[in-house]
Amino acid sequence: MRNIETDESFPCPECGHIGMHTERVCDAFSYGSGKDQVELKAWITLDVCNNCSSKFDTEDADRIRHNEICNHLQLLSPADVLKIRVRHQMSQAKFAELTGIGVASLSRWESGQMLQSKSHDNLLRLCEARLNIDFLERKASKEDCSIVDMEKMQMKVEPRSLYGQKLNSARMAGTFFDLRKVG
Repeated sequence: MRNIETDESFPCPECGHIGMHTERVCDAFSYGSGKDQVELKAWITLDVCNNCSSKFDTEDADRIRHNEICNHLQLLSPADVLKIRVRHQMSQAKFAELTGIGVASLSRWESGQMLQSKSHDNLLRLCEARLNIDFLERKASKEDCSIVDMEKMQMKVEPRSLYGQKLNSARMAGTFFDLRKVG
């Protein structure tokens, strides 16, 4: 699909001709290696020279491919990682200190420079819940944070779905698990 807009001020890196247009294409790319290699697809935008037809990735192409890899691996996207931290109104340094994640790692995940491990992804997903952040904050301040205390805190939290909707107690019955009884 060709975009009508052209940029008459951007010279082609191949031929030097001034005049480019953009195209939106379905980009098939390989991810992984050996028997784990898969073919992924992502819709990206390319800059195309009006003279020599050379094609170049736009700035968003790598981000879009990265998000498709995250989706394939069932990992949070960089934007999702950032949203978790921002929702709790924490700097990278504060969030890193609280979770034990390195500031540099957090920065690389948020910017899409690196994929987080599955275990770090699970930790980040647990940090979506305010209750878990409260637990980590209490632990960091050396307050008693036993399971019993956390259960008391949990009862004070108004249950909400992942989409922020209030849940009534009848729907919530039986949804909390007592970790002490497992195993």
